[in-house]
This record gives sequence, C-alpha cells and structure tokens, in this order.
Amino acid sequence: MKRLGMFLLTVVIVAVPASAGDYYLDLFVGPSKTDDTRFAVLGTSTIATDFDTGFNFGASFGYDFDSQWRIEGELSARNADVDSHDLDGGGPIAGSFGEAESMSIFANGFYDFDNKTRVTPYVGVGLGMVNVDYSGFGVPGLPALDNDDDVFGYQLTAGIAIKINDRWDFRTDFRMLQAEDASLVSSTATASTPSEVEYSTLDMTAGVRIKF
Repeated sequence: MKRLGMFLLTVVIVAVPASAGDYYLDLFVGPSKTDDTRFAVLGTSTIATDFDTGFNFGASFGYDFDSQWRIEGELSARNADVDSHDLDGGGPIAGSFGEAESMSIFANGFYDFDNKTRVTPYVGVGLGMVNVDYSGFGVPGLPALDNDDDVFGYQLTAGIAIKINDRWDFRTDFRMLQAEDASLVSSTATASTPSEVEYSTLDMTAGVRIKF
C-alpha cells in the first residue's frame, strides 16, 4: 500500500503542468453503507453477514486545471459494525459481532460542469488499491473470521460543489466503491476455510475543498 501510494502521488505530480491552475486540499467525512457479504466456514458452510451503517472519512490532494478537469490522489477509510451473522440460512445469530474496515488509495479524475452559478455539479472516477479487513467476526464462543487482503478497486462519484469564496468550496457527493474479491481465510475454530469475499460500499461525503 505504501509503494502504491507513492506511485499514485507521483502520477498526480507528473500530470500537473506549469500552466495556470490551482492546487487544492479536500477533507471529507460522512456515512457509509457496506453491502452484505458472505464467507465460507467449516469446509462446506457459509456465513452471510449484514452490516450497520458506518462512516467514512478521508483527504485528497489535487490539481484543478481551470478547464473543467481535476486530478487528485486520495487516501480514505471506512468502518461498519456487524449487525448479524446467519449460518447456512438459519436466521440471525444473537450476539453477532465484528467489523468491516477498509483503507483505500485512489488516483481520481473529475469533470466539473461549470456554469454561471456558485453551484457546480461534478462526476468522477477513481482507480487504486483497497485493504479489506474483516476484523473479529464471530458469535459468542466462536471466532469465525479475522483476516485482511489488499485488492484492486475503483470508485464512481457524483456530487456538487458550492463556492464560498475564491479559496473555499463546500462540496457533497455520493461515492460507490467496488473492490475485487478479497482472499480471506476463516479462523482455526472454523476449520481455516478459504473463500473469495466481496466488498463494496455506498458512501455519502461532505467536506471542504481549499485552494492554494
């Protein structure tokens, strides 16, 4: 992840021309909904997991080309608590616990729909790496999964920015993150069963963009 982060930062810096434009720092936070998932245990069984609504936060450093296009490098994180585990369709198990966490590094590109108002809609796409961490999954008396994996991911973004002054914008958006399946292994208590586990989120963010 560290090497990839340096690579993405280098891409952003190299892509920035010497022509007029603005560097900016973007700081954001908001709710995050992690999609339900499932993983293998005990060789032939499957646990399906539902998550509570969690949160996401992050920061990005970018460059606005003053031509409706922007590029940036982003570091962000997400967290969601387990609502319930269900073994082989038997229904929610009382006392289910665990967390789904992720840390991602993305290179993002955005297109701003400039107009004569202070409100600027925008869309974007990002590519990068996601560390998927399913931490401390289990039910009373039985730990089921505590494993992580680094996988490729992408995100799609749509939102609006509201100009406060020449340096500050408030912005809010929706972001859909999709990662490749993570290769995870269940706990020794559940027979160390390997499985390919899906990870995706729908995030709402609100934040500020500060131009330099």
